[in-house]
Parts: sequence; structure tokens; C-alpha cells
Amino acid sequence: MEVKVIEAKNNEIRLVEDILLIYVKDINLLRNMNKEQLVEFMFNENEIVKSLSFVREFKDSIRNCVFDIISVNELRDLIESKEVPLYSLIISTATYYKKIYLALKRNAIDEVSIECSKENFVNVISLVNNETRNVTIKCHDISLKEYSELLKDINVSNKNVKVDYQEANTPIKLNTLHDLSLFIGNIVSDINKYNLSDLEKIMYVYDIVKYRIYNKDEDNYLNNRDLDKVTSGNTIVCSGFSNLFNAILMSLDIKAMPLISKTANHQRSIVYVNDSKYDIDGIYVFDPTWDCRKKESENYYLERYNYFMMPLSRSKITAYDEISRLLEVNVKDIIKKIYGYSCNDEELMSGVFVLNELENLFGFAEIDIFNEHDDRLSSIMENYSNLVKKYDQNELSSTIFFKLLYRVRRIEFNNAAVSDIDLYDLISTVVSRELSIKRLEYDKDTSPIEKLLGLFMVEDDVKEIISKNIKSLEREITPNGVGIERDTTNIKLIKTLKKINEIK
Repeated sequence: MEVKVIEAKNNEIRLVEDILLIYVKDINLLRNMNKEQLVEFMFNENEIVKSLSFVREFKDSIRNCVFDIISVNELRDLIESKEVPLYSLIISTATYYKKIYLALKRNAIDEVSIECSKENFVNVISLVNNETRNVTIKCHDISLKEYSELLKDINVSNKNVKVDYQEANTPIKLNTLHDLSLFIGNIVSDINKYNLSDLEKIMYVYDIVKYRIYNKDEDNYLNNRDLDKVTSGNTIVCSGFSNLFNAILMSLDIKAMPLISKTANHQRSIVYVNDSKYDIDGIYVFDPTWDCRKKESENYYLERYNYFMMPLSRSKITAYDEISRLLEVNVKDIIKKIYGYSCNDEELMSGVFVLNELENLFGFAEIDIFNEHDDRLSSIMENYSNLVKKYDQNELSSTIFFKLLYRVRRIEFNNAAVSDIDLYDLISTVVSRELSIKRLEYDKDTSPIEKLLGLFMVEDDVKEIISKNIKSLEREITPNGVGIERDTTNIKLIKTLKKINEIK
């Protein structure tokens, strides 16, 4: 029998086939509680039981029925003889909890999963750390870098306890999680040494992740996907690229999550970019897989940003995703059907699923849809246009991308991630990205000559825009406006002086 404990607003217990669902406001309440105490606690917490004040004289009899001391028929005969109101409600409630009690009594609990908040994670670990059964703790609102600090005073040797730490990853043991947390934490500490804005951090992380070479383990897909495997081995596929990218960003307090395309059998990352330095506030898609290094000797990968910071509208052309599908449904019709009770059970379930998924999208975009009356459906309708705006972004202009690129490159040059900075290479990188965007605009009926001429025009336009504005751009992106050539010379000089001092 499997038991799932979920931190929730109300205390409640449900039995679904052979899975027991326990919803509890405070997980600590379960500490040292046996099966009978659990059922009795949940029985007393039931709103129906609380409302049946007029049958208090039968409470012991109802309890005896729940705990199989008397049968349902005996309870039924007793209540019928006293002509108690709401007879069927009392019987069904007693039968419901009796079924749960008997299931707990007759079946061994083989597996336990606990879904908790960040605030209760350490309490949950202390609650289960001596368990001999398999326990999985799910907590997706803790960034990877935080786990090492949370686990520092905890014995991480229990091999039965695993943590479901991030979406699209297999749960891992505590000691593995601790090591993985330290690994990600070191990367984050290194990035935080530089005074980078959020968007600059995103590009810096993108460059780190796309350094990896796509390499697939044909025998075990998890070796290509799970963070504990891809950070310690040399295999990685799209889900591994996305998971690593997301893990570092979330540890930098930047919202990121997997973006799944069932049609393309592909995983990208979707990121909430909120950066006042570049006047950007919206949701964008990133795909380090398709921009990654192709072989050991390749350096060109650093100039490849074809799938960096894609608006959802561009991303779905090459890999149609589940979020795009959600945003294309007619929400007004779904809500009308639910309000008007004009849908069948299948349509109702589908509609509720869509609304729940939309709630997640609102949360990711930091749009508050819970008004003072907690009217969920009307609030979704009122804020739906704001949601679409957040997910419907424009392309970065070539000048903004140029500024972003240089600011990140000078950090990478300073720490030897790149060997040099060349103005023409920077312009070439911007041009290459703009050409990749333009190619997607052509349909299959566009003639080769028309495509070629169009691409030539794009290249000329980008070069002209940057050349015309290069002086003002250099003043903005280099310290004291010294210009790119002087700035790179200064960095080289500083690096040389550091080496001389190290030799001394």
C-alpha cells in the first residue's frame, strides 16, 4: 500500500484504490501517530462529523463502527431505532472511514511520499530519517544550492529516503542531493562574484550549459536527463541540458521550468526574464541543446545563439509545446460551460485540468489571480489578457543583443572562458542570430533567390545599425566609455599583471 502525505489548507484523508492520500495542515501532527490515531484524528476533523452536533450521543457508536468494533448494520439498526435525521449521511460517513481504517489495518505500507513546503522540509526529514520503508519527499520550491545548507546538520546516510527535488528529474538519495547541491552552489557562487543583471546571468549560464556536447546513452535514458547523472558523466540530451540550465537559474533566483514538446519529443526551458537594465519583463524560451557544442575541437558554439531567448511564438514553430496549446484554448467558452453546467463529465474534467494548468502559468508569470472574494474563475477571466501579454513577447533588437553579448563576453574574457574579444566576431554573432530568425519567416513557397536576397538585406541592415551606433554603444557598454578595443587591452593588462604577481 502506498501513502501520500500532502501539505494542505485542510486536514483530510482519502482512499483511491490502493493509495491513501493524507492532506494535513501541519505535517508535525503525524509525528508518533499510529494508524488508529490517524483515522480518529481525520474523522474528528471531518466537516460533516463536526456539523452533526445533534448525534453526539451516538458518537461512540459511530466511532466503534469506524474501528470495526461494531458492524455497519449494527450502527444502522441503532440509528433507525432512534429515528435520527440525516441517517444516510451518518452511515456513509462511518462507512467511508471504516473502509480507510480496514485498509490501513490489513495492508502493509510499502512506500510513503510526502509533499511539503520549503519551510517544513527539515521537519519532514527529521520525521522520516529513521524510516526503513521507501520514502520520497517532494519539494520543488527549494533551489538546488539551498539543499546543502538545509542538510548540513542532518545525517544523510539513510538510503531509503529520497528527494524529488526538481521537475523532470528522478528522486535521489540525501547524500547525492547534498553533493549535487554543492556542485550547483559552486557555479552560482562564481557567477554571483560578477555584477551581472538577471539577463546577463542567463546568457552566462547559457554559455556554460551549451559547452556540453550532446551525447546519448542508448541503454539508460536517465543518464542523459537526471542532474546527478549529467553533472558526473559525459552523456546529456535535451532534457539534461534543460534541467541543468533550469537548476542553475533557479539557484540564482530566476524562475525557470521545463517546456515540453510532445510533437518534437523535445525539452526546452521557459524562463521569466525580469530585468530593468534592459527594460524586459516577460516569458521567453531557451534551448541550449540546439546551440550546444558539436565536438571537442569546436569553438564556434560560443557564437551560436539561434535558440537563445526565443519568444514563445518563434519557439513553437520548431517545437510546438504544451504551454502554447494551453494559451490557444478558448478560456471564455470553458468557463461558460463550467458555470452553466452545460458540459458532460469528460468536458468538465478537461476544463478543470486546463484551468488548473493556467493557474500554474499565472503563478510562474507572477500574476496574482486570487481576489478578496477568492472567485477563481472570474479572476482568471479578468487577468487572462495580462497572462497572454507576459507570454507573447517581441524579439530582442540587434542593438540590445549586442550590448548584452559584449557585457557577458568581457566577463568570460576576464576569467579565461574566451581567449579574446573581437568587434567583428561580436557583430558576426548578432548577424548569425538575426539570420536564423529571418529564415523561419519564409514558407516553403518562397523561392531560393527571394530567400537569399532577404537574408542579404538582413545582414546588411544589422551591420549598418551597429556600425552607425557603435560609438554610443561603446560609451554605454565599456567602463568610462573607453571603447571595446581599449577595454579589452585594459583587461589583458590586468590579467598579465596578475600573472606576474603570482610568479613573484
